[in-house]
Amino acid sequence: MLRSLKWQVGVGAFVVLAAAIVVMGGLTYWWVERQLVQQLEDSLRLTARAAASHVSLERGFLELYHENLARIEAGDKLVALQVLNRRGGIVFGPGIEYPEINYNESPTAGERLFTAEWEGVPARWLELTFAPTDEYAIPGEPPADYRARLVVARSRVDLLATLAELRRAIGVAAIGGALGGAVLLVAMAVFATRPIDRLARAIRRLDHDRMGPHIKVAGLPSELRPVVAEVNTLMERLRLAFDRERTFSSNVAHELRTPLTGLRSTLEVVLSAPPSAETSQQAQETCLEIVRQTQVLVEKLLRLTRLQSGLAESDLNAVELGELVEQSWSSFANLAEERGLQVTLSLPPGIVARVNEDFLLVVLNNLLENAANYCPEGGDVRVSVEDLRSASGPRVRVSNTVQDLDKSEVNRMFDAFWRKDVSRSATGVHAGLGLSISRAMARQLGARLSAELSSAESPKLVFTLQMRRDQMTANQSKVL
Repeated sequence: MLRSLKWQVGVGAFVVLAAAIVVMGGLTYWWVERQLVQQLEDSLRLTARAAASHVSLERGFLELYHENLARIEAGDKLVALQVLNRRGGIVFGPGIEYPEINYNESPTAGERLFTAEWEGVPARWLELTFAPTDEYAIPGEPPADYRARLVVARSRVDLLATLAELRRAIGVAAIGGALGGAVLLVAMAVFATRPIDRLARAIRRLDHDRMGPHIKVAGLPSELRPVVAEVNTLMERLRLAFDRERTFSSNVAHELRTPLTGLRSTLEVVLSAPPSAETSQQAQETCLEIVRQTQVLVEKLLRLTRLQSGLAESDLNAVELGELVEQSWSSFANLAEERGLQVTLSLPPGIVARVNEDFLLVVLNNLLENAANYCPEGGDVRVSVEDLRSASGPRVRVSNTVQDLDKSEVNRMFDAFWRKDVSRSATGVHAGLGLSISRAMARQLGARLSAELSSAESPKLVFTLQMRRDQMTANQSKVL
């Protein structure tokens, strides 16, 4: 239950509310108690001063107005009222020595407040030391050094009853406030999380067959808008991925159907005609060639799948880029010469990178084979390995003249099975997997393979294989 956001918000807010109620109730009780105690102490001081005004000094002896003191004692409903002389003797009040009063000590000026019970009655006590008025004092002469004491006690029963009632009221208010606040907080949590419920229902309605329309951001809280934006972005990527998967599956079926159709047709022709050695030999050679082409296609598909899933392993070693490019081009030099291509190789020596040589050779073979095959006859092919002093690291560039190629088509060249020839007349010769495999291998090498269409009068298709600076060998790094 506590995994629910509603309950987490509700319980968290309730805990905070309960803590606030407890703190506020405690502070309220403390403040009221202080005020009531202060009032009691102030009344004790007033009573003590009033009683002290009815005590005077006459020729070194205390003179008390007993009737006035008795009226004060009766009127204020005091628990105790005593007057002590300077030796601690009781001159007014009950002749009882209260345990909290030291009757033998010498009185000093000031007051002392304390709480104690007397005969089962809780009371607040005030012991006041004062100098009684000297009725026969001679003007201009120092007053007599005489200290008397007053002991006054008032019951705390009413105070304790008031505080108990206050505690009950605060407790009832706290419980009621907590329960009411809990209901309100739960309602607020449910209301606040309604957009999350709507978002969950909207996401639940999405599936791989219906990726759109996207979830609407309008009307959602600002905290959920980034989440919805990311979900919409993810769904768009999934839609594109599913579209690519459907296209890929369709292309695979088409590429496999062509050789299988050829294989079936050849076998049907052989079976329908009288067998002969020459016909059988030709049929076997045709079928073997079709099987070889199909095997090459399947191996390319398996290689692409392993590369895209990150299962292919690559061992790194130092490779002379210029020598490897020259080795790769040697396989297509005759084809380029037959087609009258103008080839320019710029391969400076000493440019070494730490890569997997087999993977890099496959990438170079695909790029150079494309240039030799698809460059118009008599066109221009340029291959270069650029200096390692560039800021981003070494790179290999392959460019060739092109005709009737749009920038939108350049972006699709790395899609599996894409070919400029929409009729797929070259099926069985070119499957359209080379550039997809090359880009996947480049990623495995930690490099980046990109293509662009130059905007010159004679447009050229330029492939760039950009490697990282950390793929340089240690000696070359020291030179830079």
